[in-house]
Amino acid sequence: MRTTEKWMRQCPLALVIGNEGKGMGRLVRDKCDFLIHLPMVGHVTSLNASVAASLLMYEVLRKRSPIDEG
Repeated sequence: MRTTEKWMRQCPLALVIGNEGKGMGRLVRDKCDFLIHLPMVGHVTSLNASVAASLLMYEVLRKRSPIDEG
């Protein structure tokens, strides 16, 4: 598995998000160049797919072009 710094900077990049119940099917997973896992802290055991996708898209955008927080 590659570091997040490397996969986030790959162009073009397609994010494939698995569903909340079973994730991605094996055939889809086998076609992916990178697989990542979002760590959960506390009582949270999973995120719905739209929340996970939003977090990943924000992080990719942040790594590719730093957001001015000032």
